[in-house]
Amino acid sequence: MIKMRKHGKVYNRMTSLVVLLTCMNITMIMMIVYVSWCLNNLEILYIKVRIKPGAHPKARA
Repeated sequence: MIKMRKHGKVYNRMTSLVVLLTCMNITMIMMIVYVSWCLNNLEILYIKVRIKPGAHPKARA
């Protein structure tokens, strides 16, 4: 009984750790996707600005 209870505690700790790691991984992936998306948009904006030097989005903002 005591061994089982101890094992259960360890198992719970492991489960919480796995959940935490999974959440961290998902957050990391989301961050990477968001950053890459932002960079892509910035690149598109940069190309647009280079094509039309008259319209500056930075001056408007």
